[in-house]
Amino acid sequence: MAEGVTVEQGALRGARFAQAKFRPTTLPGTLVTRPVLHDRLNAGAGHRLTVVVGSAGAGKSVLLSSWAAARPPGTTSWLSCDRADASPVRFWAGFIKAPQVVAPWFGADAADLLAMDDAMSADVTASIANDAARLPAGSALIVDDFHTAAAAVGRDMTDLVERWPAGAAQLVLASRSDPPLRLHRLRISGELCELRDRDLSFSLAESRDLLAGFGVQVGDGELGLLHQRSEGWAAAMQMAALSLRGTADPARIARALEVRGPAIAEFFVYEVLEQQPPQVAQFMLDTSILGELTADTCAAVTGRPDAAALLRAIGTAHLFLVALDDEQTSFRYHHLVRQLLRAELHARDRAREQELQLRAAEWFQAVGDARRAARHLLAARRADRALALLGDRVVPDFLADPAMPPPLDVSTIDASVLTEAPDRLLTVAADLLLSGDTRRGGQYLDLLERVQPADPARVEARGPVDGVPVRPPCAERPGGPSRERGSGGPVHPGADPAHRRVECRRADDPPDCLYLAGGLSSG
Repeated sequence: MAEGVTVEQGALRGARFAQAKFRPTTLPGTLVTRPVLHDRLNAGAGHRLTVVVGSAGAGKSVLLSSWAAARPPGTTSWLSCDRADASPVRFWAGFIKAPQVVAPWFGADAADLLAMDDAMSADVTASIANDAARLPAGSALIVDDFHTAAAAVGRDMTDLVERWPAGAAQLVLASRSDPPLRLHRLRISGELCELRDRDLSFSLAESRDLLAGFGVQVGDGELGLLHQRSEGWAAAMQMAALSLRGTADPARIARALEVRGPAIAEFFVYEVLEQQPPQVAQFMLDTSILGELTADTCAAVTGRPDAAALLRAIGTAHLFLVALDDEQTSFRYHHLVRQLLRAELHARDRAREQELQLRAAEWFQAVGDARRAARHLLAARRADRALALLGDRVVPDFLADPAMPPPLDVSTIDASVLTEAPDRLLTVAADLLLSGDTRRGGQYLDLLERVQPADPARVEARGPVDGVPVRPPCAERPGGPSRERGSGGPVHPGADPAHRRVECRRADDPPDCLYLAGGLSSG
């Protein structure tokens, strides 16, 4: 795993970002240079905002990474977003951190303000904009996969864009959908530079260059047909190139030319996966259950001692493997390809799929990663084991390693298992909240409040509205509802669970209590 970058302010005290979050995507050996698009991006300098909007697999990240590589050294900052950035404070902490790679002084005041308020504010926005104006001439800040955070930070990003020093630094947002930033105003005023699917689509010449990079030569008619049917979609073109590589069989060429839209899954399976050596194809299917691939983890899941060699072979063959660190010891599959592989594994052998999930769970449990182990247990339909494993480990494990795994797949948990055991219901709520899924986490907290029996003699509750409990919510005290500390107002069950703190005490409680916000707190 990449070495972490520590953030030491506010609610993220002790949280770590992987260094890969602040690095452009590793460029493939089959890269097709796109000088026309580079020129379009360069033309965005002086505009208030540049957006690159395209579907999954359209080549946004590779384009921006190649553009960043072509720019003068020390002028480009990078931030890769993920689902954890649905937490606004976490997103803005990363946004402030990104330019520090080229300007270590950037954002010191903004970080202090963010820590003080534990929320984005007009003061933080102004401070970021002021520091952006001091960046080296020709600087650019690229935010990739912004769609994962847009819903949570759109309003604050709109405010920042309105104050952004366009003449000093270029702000670039890449997203699968239009960011909610009043783009129409920027467009009308001539302050918006935008690249979209139609711009990202490969031209006929670029399609030929891509195929040539894989050692594939086809006639003009076949190339035209392939380009027409793929509509220049980078992912589909790459899959076609893999299928066509090393063949002169007219039937295979004809089948490769059929790739289009919904057929891409079938195309991938029959024209890419099944063209690999059997051990490589099975290894790809087996390891598709993993979000991050390392030699040790893959060996534990597949039982293959040659896992490291197979990972190298897959990377060398350009089979949609993305390096997560400079040393190339940690990888992931292209997101779309991983979905295709997992769907195919599920269709072929559900029993093997469950066995692989259990092996992954045992591996992560053995290395002390209970949260990831629990996710694999849930995928294996072992909800009881998953919840028992999580138990009291949710918060301690988060404090030990705040890197957020994906939210729990609660669809595999029988609701009765939770409602009959409030402690487990609380475990699910806490994990969802810590994974950035505040909406569903809040729903489970609300459910917990409805099913938890009142026992005034056993539990007492009070506290300010600034966090969520990791112990069951407490019943009302005799004489009235529990109240917010310092405000005298009641803690309403419908209040935003991400802004609720409950302090629990009872005779047999340990002397300390744990809270999701603020870590350890004395009882």
